[in-house]
Amino acid sequence: MNISIKSADNENPEKFELTWIGKQACIDAAKKETDKILIEDKKSSIEWNRTQNIFIEGDNIDGLKLLSKKFAGKIKMIYIDPPYNTGQDFVYQDKMKHSDWCSMMYPRLKIAEKLLSPDGVIFISIDDNELFNLKLICDEVFGEENFVNCIAVKMSEPTGVKMSHQMKRFPKLKEYILFYKKDNFEGFNCIDKYRITEWDRENNIYLENMTKDIRQKLIDFKAKKTLTNEDITYINDLIKNIKKIPLKTKLKELKLPEDKKEDWLFENSYRIIKTAGAKSLFNIVQKFKLPNQEIAAGLSKDKVLFFYITDFNKKTADPRIRVIFADENIYKNPCDFWHDIKTSGSVALEGGIKYKNGKKPLKLLMRMIKMTTSKEDIILDFFAGSGSTAHAVMLQNATDNQNRKFILIQNQESFDKNILNVKDETKSDISDIIKILDDIKRPHTINELSKERLKRSGKEVLEVNKNTDTGFRVYRIADKNEVPNDN
Repeated sequence: MNISIKSADNENPEKFELTWIGKQACIDAAKKETDKILIEDKKSSIEWNRTQNIFIEGDNIDGLKLLSKKFAGKIKMIYIDPPYNTGQDFVYQDKMKHSDWCSMMYPRLKIAEKLLSPDGVIFISIDDNELFNLKLICDEVFGEENFVNCIAVKMSEPTGVKMSHQMKRFPKLKEYILFYKKDNFEGFNCIDKYRITEWDRENNIYLENMTKDIRQKLIDFKAKKTLTNEDITYINDLIKNIKKIPLKTKLKELKLPEDKKEDWLFENSYRIIKTAGAKSLFNIVQKFKLPNQEIAAGLSKDKVLFFYITDFNKKTADPRIRVIFADENIYKNPCDFWHDIKTSGSVALEGGIKYKNGKKPLKLLMRMIKMTTSKEDIILDFFAGSGSTAHAVMLQNATDNQNRKFILIQNQESFDKNILNVKDETKSDISDIIKILDDIKRPHTINELSKERLKRSGKEVLEVNKNTDTGFRVYRIADKNEVPNDN
């Protein structure tokens, strides 16, 4: 396997290209039509006659080819978490060489690209081992110009076994998500802001008599494009009874338990402030006749609403005069480092199926779904695993009353032949999974785990919103001459 610089003709500039033995065979494999068919499995399905969700059992390259007959250009979002080239994944236990891994991924991504709608997107989780190779493959398949971001996701804390290697290499705390778009993608439907995890101690002034209603009116005024002097008079009248007291004093008065203080601070952020120096505002305020109140409003030279304290230190050249509300700063826009997402702890229990090394967090998936899809968009995951993507689609639909649909593809790989080779901490999880599958009298395969997880999570989602589609139609990939069972 190597990286070469290739130029097809004089009109096209030279570009980097990833090549490996067997690449041409991959290209041919992607073009070759499958000789497989889909067989309905109504017995394993949930709400067959009502649902629009699909669960396909079998090899995902055949599944993708079969989907392309009906869904080419119709998938709004693809998310996949393919097997990493580490030798540790319980399904793909044999350690793959890089060229073998590329040969596995390339044809699947080629078909996936045809499935995406003109404004569609794809997110691919990956770790350090294959990030570079995957980036080159995706540049070729989706177009280098359609690369959007390489998102780093914090996956763990600097503790445990990983710290035993810290004298030889920096501990690994992150994974990546490669984000590509199709040509007509115009941007996010919304920005899924996240709450900071630690309170900013500079927010240390409590506003007595501030209510949610008053705060909302202040927010509404700030959102207006133009304000008049009459508006400022109204706002100052609205906040004339607001009194400043030290936040420490308020907390002492409330006598909150230590473990409840942080939650209280975030819940009351609309009436907690900090002050900051602002020379330009100071110059404006000096010309005012200060009102007889502790917090006041004014208009900047650009007619922008600002708030200030009236008892500022007039002896300093740059007094802390500007009022900054805490609720304006506790939510942040995500950047390309998602450090607020936990991939450990309670994630192992999501969906009622314990497997800490086999899941991506619902919060991670819901963020991507919320920001790039809506209404009746279709989301595809062709490395479905335990079904986290489908769970996230259902839960996001329940949250924002949309009707997105999911399509999952997952093979029938057995847990039994791998349980002896996995790590001890994972072995107990697999034993628990096998017991669950025994209890429901199903084979010990990952597709059966996924379906059971969707049944359990579907019940949870219906408690959030009873109108959510939590069903799924099951299809099995089979040979053309196979006779379907009577379902």
